[in-house]
Order: sequence, then structure tokens, then C-alpha cells
Amino acid sequence: MQAPLEAVRRGVGLGEGYAFAKAREDQILNDARRNTGALGTASKLLSGGVAGGGLANADLTTGRLRSSAPGLLGRTATTAADAAALGGVAGFNEGSGLADRFGKAGESALTGALVGGALPVAGAAVRGAVSHSSPTSLHS
Repeated sequence: MQAPLEAVRRGVGLGEGYAFAKAREDQILNDARRNTGALGTASKLLSGGVAGGGLANADLTTGRLRSSAPGLLGRTATTAADAAALGGVAGFNEGSGLADRFGKAGESALTGALVGGALPVAGAAVRGAVSHSSPTSLHS
């Protein structure tokens, strides 16, 4: 929505107005990343998880394609696919120009797939560690 305003304000065409508006938004994002550090990164990951949870609740994820009692492999595959899709969309929206958008989409999709695929495995490991250290397992 800022492109037409930038074009009018600067007396340029809409394409150039878009370039100015995009550069301004990129600067704001870069400043925010620099100012928030690790907390900003954690919040970005959390927001992706919340978005994924919302999509899952609306039955708009690949989880609906698996069986009603999926094993670890099924949960890992569907979570990785969903996270890759969300990462790809987020990365595409951060790029400048088509080539950069597709590059960032690919990078973010790969990151999403790796993180999303690791979550069910990490969850299973934690559940296993907790069940082995519970008081009932110590008395067995």
C-alpha cells in the first residue's frame, strides 16, 4: 500500500515508488532484527509455530493426510512439510525482486523443514527421558 504514496511523494512511477517503499520496509526489518537479537529470532520462530497451530486447527495442514495414529516417521514428515511451506511463504515475502524472493523462499523452506522435522523427534526424546526418570520407573 505504500508504493503509490511513495510514487506520489517522490514524483516517480509506481514501479519506482514500490522500490522506495520496499527499501524502506527492508530497512525497518533490518533495524528490528539488529535491535531485538536472539529474542527477536525466538519470537519469529514462535510466531511460525502459532501460525502452524492455527492452520492445523483449521485442518489446513498435511497432518490430515496421515493416519489417525501416526508413528514418529509420519509426524516428522508432515511437520517438516508444513514448516517448509510456512517457511517458504515467509522467505518469499522477505525477498526483493523475483530471484531474491525465490532464493529466500528456498532457504526459509529448507530451514522450516529441518526445524519442523526435528520437533517431533525432540518431543519423543524428551518424553522418553521423562518417562525413564519418573518415580514409577525408578521403583521397577
